[in-house]
Amino acid sequence: MYVAVDLEWLNITYGKAADDITNSRESFVTFLEQALAPFGRAEKAGTATIVFFDAARDFFRVRQHESLRQAGFDVRIGMIAERKSRKTGKIEYIQKGVDVLLTIGVLHESFKGGDDFLLLTGDSDFEPLVRELKGRGARVAVAYKRLVNEALVRAADAAYKLPEVEHGVSCLESDESDRKAREAQ
Repeated sequence: MYVAVDLEWLNITYGKAADDITNSRESFVTFLEQALAPFGRAEKAGTATIVFFDAARDFFRVRQHESLRQAGFDVRIGMIAERKSRKTGKIEYIQKGVDVLLTIGVLHESFKGGDDFLLLTGDSDFEPLVRELKGRGARVAVAYKRLVNEALVRAADAAYKLPEVEHGVSCLESDESDRKAREAQ
């Protein structure tokens, strides 16, 4: 099992609770076990290859990356670019290349024979990746919380809506029945 985590998405989605989820390998594996239970593969969480993808923006993000590495996770870092906001005229910082890094990492694992993937993201940019993996015979699930792209959900074998996290532990609810109802329409 290969798990690709869009860390910016996780941080935006869960805010401070993201620290609870990622503060140790054990807490993230518990989170994953609940994500994989609907697959009937919860036992794979402990042996899953877990990779976080992000770009460093500030001291706190760099510290989070170091904590993840110390917990035994692979963290891959993209770039940060400055741009002037069209609305406010202020300088803002944006990620560059992180989606490409995630895509390369997942495809590399697929080329090595990986066939089970869990993507923690709601980003529509990954819909072509999901289709490519499925075309190679892989099983792909997407776990999201809110604001997920419908094309991404339809492309995946399974989509799981993440509920609120309490004390760093969460139960996943399968969105499979919702998806089947949408497909029937």
